[in-house]
Amino acid sequence: MHDSGLSDATKNRIRSLMHRSCSLGVKFEILDRNPCSVIEKYTEDNIVERFLTLLEAAAFIKSALDDQNSLQGLAVLAAVFIGGRIHNIISLKKSDLAPDLSTATFTRTKSKKNQVIPLSEQAQWIHQQALSLSDKSSPYVFSSTRSQSGHIAYPLATFKRICERARIATTGCDYEIDPAFPKEPLTIHCLRKSFGSAVLAHTGDIHCSSKLLGHCSVDVTSNRYAFYQQARVQEAVEGAATVLTEHVTNFPKIGFGLE
Repeated sequence: MHDSGLSDATKNRIRSLMHRSCSLGVKFEILDRNPCSVIEKYTEDNIVERFLTLLEAAAFIKSALDDQNSLQGLAVLAAVFIGGRIHNIISLKKSDLAPDLSTATFTRTKSKKNQVIPLSEQAQWIHQQALSLSDKSSPYVFSSTRSQSGHIAYPLATFKRICERARIATTGCDYEIDPAFPKEPLTIHCLRKSFGSAVLAHTGDIHCSSKLLGHCSVDVTSNRYAFYQQARVQEAVEGAATVLTEHVTNFPKIGFGLE
């Protein structure tokens, strides 16, 4: 695969698939050994440091609010305010939300552990709005009548439409970018990085940011840290939302009496 033109990340995915297939061959005695065991992984240099600047965040949020009557638009907006991976957000079940919308629980995380996320006032409004639009018979917050999974599909088209209105660069875009914004393309995953950066900007605490992003690299020190951090992470999400909406006026407020 050295001269295949594929990225190192793609090569590693192929290696992983082949390794798994050969492991099954060994298990069922089709193969004597797994030949992929001697193939080393490629070093991936795919770290992307792109996140929304404060001015971009304002433009993005305002543009996303134009889609507040769309579950796809709300899912994209939720990524800004809770820092979840987009697949965790779109597959969120109504039973994963606290009755008072104070928290959301991701049950299918990358680390295979449940992750409880405190919700800021803005995030609470987003989920309340999504619940009002969701199919009442569906278990999903971001329900779909077309997706076989039961929830909306990956909202890439909506994300790109939001970015185009905000004049923020995305991969392959052909529209005019705001000269005050970076030229490097923004991706949906960058919304997660933007939330983490906002938490860090507000708290100055990398451990708090790491906890809210659900990173699984945990040692004894961070385990002990978590015991007294819960009140801090609640304050952190509120502070991060304040940072992200610094230039956004009249963000919708959560209402009461939702059935």
